[in-house]
Amino acid sequence: TSTAQTAMFTETNSQTQQYTGVDTFEKSIRKTFFEKAVIRPYTLANFGTTNLDASEKDGSYRLIGGKADSDVVDALAKSNDYLSKDGGEEWYQASVGLMAPIMSLAYGIPLLMIGVFNLILQLGAILLYYLSPFTVLISLLPRFSNSALKTGLSALGLLFAKIGLLFGIMFVSWVGTVTDTIVPVTGSASALLNSIV
Repeated sequence: TSTAQTAMFTETNSQTQQYTGVDTFEKSIRKTFFEKAVIRPYTLANFGTTNLDASEKDGSYRLIGGKADSDVVDALAKSNDYLSKDGGEEWYQASVGLMAPIMSLAYGIPLLMIGVFNLILQLGAILLYYLSPFTVLISLLPRFSNSALKTGLSALGLLFAKIGLLFGIMFVSWVGTVTDTIVPVTGSASALLNSIV
């Protein structure tokens, strides 16, 4: 079920996102959240675009690499008004910084709920698997003759419910893709409107 969830999640997401090295459902969820809630505001505030690869020529990777001292920032600020002290983009960057938590909540809450339900269903199925030997023994008693069958069907039902989360994943992915198509994020106002939608 986890493999099916990962395949469905990566296939229903935008084709521009690359999921190299992402092999589990949880990692796919985390990567999507990181792209929407961290990379998008970072590049929007510091480079005026939402695409990390497009901002590479302006030095986005040099800043997030951890080795950016004041000389590197000064060199990048010469060609980038967003990083310059006198660039006049302070209010824009402050507005992006203020709406970044709203974007994090807008993208994070549905993904968190899917992850929590996934964990609860998986733990429930594991618990029923561990209870199955005891229910088989109890089913030898005439009064509890159907308990092993009920436990097996319950475990199977939890796995089907876990597979049912695929529709939640598809819905969240499609809503994100449609929202990005209808309200493309080009500035702080459009990013806020995108998060609200």
